[in-house]
Amino acid sequence: MARFENVKATLLLTVLASLLFMFGCMQNNSTTTGGPTPTPTPTPTPTPQPSAHSVNVLWDPSPSTNLQGYKVYRSQVSGGPYSSISGVLGASTSQFADTTVFSGQQYFYVVTTIGVNGLESGPSTEVSVTVPTS
Repeated sequence: MARFENVKATLLLTVLASLLFMFGCMQNNSTTTGGPTPTPTPTPTPTPQPSAHSVNVLWDPSPSTNLQGYKVYRSQVSGGPYSSISGVLGASTSQFADTTVFSGQQYFYVVTTIGVNGLESGPSTEVSVTVPTS
């Protein structure tokens, strides 16, 4: 269980750092007009398209020598149910970029390990992120 605490801490810090970096980049590229920023009026579409945002999910490597790899899961509800958003990632992999996120949406992530015997561990501690709207 201790290995998942490291996964939780690293995952949370990385997701937060990525979002802060993206937000900072957006702020540095914006033009200041001196007045309030107008609120955009959403145009409904039948099928929303993924935004230009992504969420980088990172974790500390497992110390297990019987590790085949990792799987990343996502939900829009805390506690799941979670859907797999990756195949089995190699044992030397410690990150995954979720490029199918939508602006303004909140997502919840967990990571599992896959042993060489094919058995999957229970999920790590859940972390959440809200994708910026701009």
